Amino acid sequence: MPLAQKVQSAYEIIAELEHYRQSFAIMVNNEAGNEDFYDDMNVEFVRDFATEEQDYFKEIEACYKSLSGKELKEFKLR
Repeated sequence: MPLAQKVQSAYEIIAELEHYRQSFAIMVNNEAGNEDFYDDMNVEFVRDFATEEQDYFKEIEACYKSLSGKELKEFKLR
């Protein structure tokens, strides 16, 4: 896979993970003030994320290794 495609794939994955992070923060903080809705959403969100089949780390690591020549040691979602 060409380097540009690896970078594009990693960018898309990072954007998706950022969406997960932001959505989770909104639900946990109940920012919309709809407690029942967000309680149900929290359960579904965590279940869906836990069963996600895509290996985010593997794809980001492939891009990192192509750029740096080194293995990615840890993965943090901040």
